[in-house]
Order: sequence, then C-alpha cells, then structure tokens
Amino acid sequence: HTVPLDAWWSGGKAPMLVLQGLHDVIAPRENGRSLKRDYSERVTLVEFEDLGHSMTRERPDLLVAAIVSWTKKLK
Repeated sequence: HTVPLDAWWSGGKAPMLVLQGLHDVIAPRENGRSLKRDYSERVTLVEFEDLGHSMTRERPDLLVAAIVSWTKKLK
C-alpha cells in the first residue's frame, strides 16, 4: 500500500531539518532541494558532499553536529 505524496510531503507545520548525502542513490539530492523550495521558511537543508544513504554509519559525527546546531537555533 502506497501513501500518496501529498499526504506526507509537507511534514505538518513544524520546522524540518533535512540531512542529505549528495552521493545517496536511494534518496536523491533533488528530494531535499525540493523540500527546501516547497517549504523554504521552515526547512533547513544540510547537504553532505561525500556521504551516501548510509550516512549515519559513514559519519555520525557530522550528523550529530548538524542536528545539535539546528536545535540550538529553534525558538
């Protein structure tokens, strides 16, 4: 069963942090960039040049730093 894109794409009304590995062949870079274009006022996009889909295993330190930095900026 597939859920329609418009049912989840907006992510509700909360701020979103999108972590995108630019070498990700499963979730292409255009996904994060599309979210940023569609919801620019509440989407923070962080792109990682050398990471792929397994970025949590590849460089967890970079992801943690991005998440911590983003949460400190939330109001």
